[in-house]
Amino acid sequence: MKKGIRLLQGLFLSYIITGIILVIFAFLLYKMEWGEKSLHMGIIATYIISTVIGGFYVGRKVKTQRLIFGFLFGALYIGVIILVASLLYPNHVLFSKNFLSVVCMCMSGGILGGILS
Repeated sequence: MKKGIRLLQGLFLSYIITGIILVIFAFLLYKMEWGEKSLHMGIIATYIISTVIGGFYVGRKVKTQRLIFGFLFGALYIGVIILVASLLYPNHVLFSKNFLSVVCMCMSGGILGGILS
């Protein structure tokens, strides 16, 4: 039960970090007039940074099976994003050619954070 709460706390922390990074990145995009490639790089960096920090937090709190909980954290992180996106955009195709790489990045980030904790 406590480990499930730790996963939820990690998700909350990770989404706060995601929001902060995206606001900073949006400001930089506006001021620097970066192109589309920079946009994609920033989103990828946001996924990785947020999941590594969240996985690190969860790994620190659970103290055992950190790799597994890092993996679960990454899966939950991307799962919530998919759920919200499918609710907000019901007619939009969610599973694009980059979908698998995004899922792998989020899960790998959670695992890396769990291992580093």
